[in-house]
Amino acid sequence: NGVDLANIYIVYTQSLGEVLDYIDKVKNNDDFYEIDEDGEETDVVVVDANGNPFRADAIVIDGVTVLHTAVQQGLLEFSKKRARVRADNNGLVGDEKLVAIEGSSLEIRDFGNIKFKAANLCLSLLGTGVHSAITCREEAEKESVKGANGQFNSVLTGKKIPAGFKGIDYNMHTVVRFYRDEDNNVMADVIKDRTGVH
Repeated sequence: NGVDLANIYIVYTQSLGEVLDYIDKVKNNDDFYEIDEDGEETDVVVVDANGNPFRADAIVIDGVTVLHTAVQQGLLEFSKKRARVRADNNGLVGDEKLVAIEGSSLEIRDFGNIKFKAANLCLSLLGTGVHSAITCREEAEKESVKGANGQFNSVLTGKKIPAGFKGIDYNMHTVVRFYRDEDNNVMADVIKDRTGVH
């Protein structure tokens, strides 16, 4: 479509921290540096098709579901370290210690941390002054319902929601859902639009 590929800069990462660093570079009008084979920045500045230092007009993050998984995995590893410290402090040994560590899971404060990271990502994008878009997979929404026996069960609501960071759509101006219809045509629904533009 007439776009010079030298005006597109693609960064491959599954680290939310690195993504936020790149967003800050755009926001601060900083130079980007080429990455070597070891994933380290060199002193060679990335340039656009005109030979000028690259400046982003737009940011696309594809996709946040992968970033969410990486964040969750990192917190799960931290939770295991936390469980190991508790096991040591409680004098657990052998199988008891193993079960305490391997059976550890995310705690309520970890979920709050994940939610904060999602909001921070969206707000960082909005603060850059350039257009931005994020993609993610979708999943079936579930809600907890108390059954007749007093047990809570997960029940499908029939609604599709963004997979990954819970509530990430709250901070986005526009949410578009793409899907395929019965004839295999790609369709789109605007779920939310605060921009007033369609």
